[in-house]
Parts: sequence; C-alpha cells; structure tokens
Amino acid sequence: MLAETMHKEVSTQKETDEKLNIELRKKKAEYNKKYRQKHRDELLEHNRKYYQEHKDKLREDAKRYYQDHREEVREYRRKYRQEHKEKFKDYQKNYFQKNREKFRESARRGHLKDLEHYRRFKIEFGGKCVVCGESDLNVLEVHHPDRRVEEKGVSFVQTKEFKRWVNDGIKPRVVLLCSNHHQKLEIAIAHGEPDWTKTLI
Repeated sequence: MLAETMHKEVSTQKETDEKLNIELRKKKAEYNKKYRQKHRDELLEHNRKYYQEHKDKLREDAKRYYQDHREEVREYRRKYRQEHKEKFKDYQKNYFQKNREKFRESARRGHLKDLEHYRRFKIEFGGKCVVCGESDLNVLEVHHPDRRVEEKGVSFVQTKEFKRWVNDGIKPRVVLLCSNHHQKLEIAIAHGEPDWTKTLI
C-alpha cells in the first residue's frame, strides 16, 4: 500500500514537472519571439557581420553537412516546396520583379560565356568543315549524329554533352560542318538517307 502511494506521488510529481517544463518552454519561446521582433535590425546586422567574418568556414560546414546528409536534405527541400508551393511562386515572382535588371545582366554574361566556350569548342574539334574545309568559326556548326529526336532544334550549348565538355573535358561524338553542308545533310537525313558522318567519329 505504501509503495503504491509513493509510486502515485512520484508519477504526480513527474507530471507536474513536465507541465512546468512545457510552460517554461512556451514562455521562453514567447520571450525570444518578442526579443527578435524588438531587436530585428540589430540581430540582422550582427548575423551579417558574423557571416562576413566566418564566410569560408560556414560555407565549408554547409557543404560538408550536405554531402553527409544529401538524401535527407533533398527530401526535406522537396517536401517543403510541395507544402509551400504558392508561397514559393509568389516569392520567386516578387524576387524576379525586384531584381529584373540583375537577372538580365546575369543572363547576358552567361550567354557571352557560352559563346566563348562554343568558339573554343569549335577550335578544339578541328576548326573547319569536314566536307569543304571552311574555317570561318562564325559559319561553322556542330552536327550531333547521336542526338535524340527530342533534342532536335535545341541549341548545342544547352545540351548535357556540351556542359560535360565545359565542366569535365569529356568529348562528345560530334563533327563540324559549315552552315551549307549541315543544312544539306539534315535535309538528306529527313528524306531517309543515312547519316554518313557517323563513320567519322
């Protein structure tokens, strides 16, 4: 009987302590919320300075964490985007409107970089038409014999093969043709003739 009474008292005390802890956590969370709201600008400035002073370490830590928890992070991001789809759309729309010129300048720089890579690519792959020997880089085009049907009409600089060459130096199976011979070849292929350039690569 005594043991049972003591057990009840201990259980009651645990429940009381747990309720107090919950209440304290709520009060602490409310206090922190009010503090952050009141000192928002100071906290933002502090965080900005801290990031600037520890930028490399924070980036390295974030990179290491992502590598160690890649699948968890991807799954979390996927779920978060699904649950906040409209919020993401509004954010992206507002961000683009506020930074329209920044996006345009970034796109322009990216386009110029792609053009420079494309020019270097033509030089590395012989720098002339395999049929007539035309060497003007401005009229040389890349023919991609293995390109899938769904990739037809897509600029070569947008393909995975080109990106792999830029980033990893992996050469794709392509040949260089001048505009005239490239057009003639595409027309011939469209009429059922075999792609003779496959014998060159």
